Amino acid sequence: MNMTSFTPCRICVKKPGPFPGYYYVTSSEGRRSVVECTCHKLWDSKQTLERKLLAANLWTDQDYDPDRHYKGTKSRDEVDCIKKYVTQFDKRFADKMIYMYGVNGTQKTTLAMWAGRELIKRGKSVYYSLMENLSIALSPDFKAEDDSRQRVVDKALNSDLLIVDESFDRSKMTLYKSGYQIPFIDSFIRNRFDISKKAIIFISNKPASSLAENGFGESLQSLVARNTRESTLVFRDEYIKEANDFDPKGLFK
Repeated sequence: MNMTSFTPCRICVKKPGPFPGYYYVTSSEGRRSVVECTCHKLWDSKQTLERKLLAANLWTDQDYDPDRHYKGTKSRDEVDCIKKYVTQFDKRFADKMIYMYGVNGTQKTTLAMWAGRELIKRGKSVYYSLMENLSIALSPDFKAEDDSRQRVVDKALNSDLLIVDESFDRSKMTLYKSGYQIPFIDSFIRNRFDISKKAIIFISNKPASSLAENGFGESLQSLVARNTRESTLVFRDEYIKEANDFDPKGLFK
């Protein structure tokens, strides 16, 4: 987490006050009060946002902008859909399921992280999890000395938006041959989506139509495919191939 210490600006640093970023003002009646400087308000707002991003498991990098940083042209329409998802979340998408599909490196996670960050800035609660970690937390066999399991489940169930990465890919998670975890995942998704009517974004390298053949069962495939029939975004721009400004030795400069 990139939390920074506060440095007063050139205005408030010269004024006496009880704390850095705060200074005294005297009214025309002679009453003295404390005013928070604009620089401290901006700093505090940034720190609060970073704490929320960390709690949501989202990247705290504040610089990403899809208009400037997305690489490629094949899936620009999908990028526009993600931007619309953010701006119209309350009106159109707060109870919808989105399926972001594409091979590794097509910037799906980056875009989903950006959407989550933007929604947090708009006052929404967001939680990001790998499907492997969510599956472990949902399992009654998961043992923890504290309440970490319940915290994960509560956040995943109750946040305004749940982002589940590496979804439905057996190469990215341990799926027992018996299909032991599947009923827990299925029940959780139905509780969150069908009962609580809360938004989910799935990020996957596998199309929704292949869930059963990948070992996740016909029931889960039907649930996901049915609810993402009109909300599947296919990403084709591979970052390394499309990033013209990619510098393999940039770290060493």
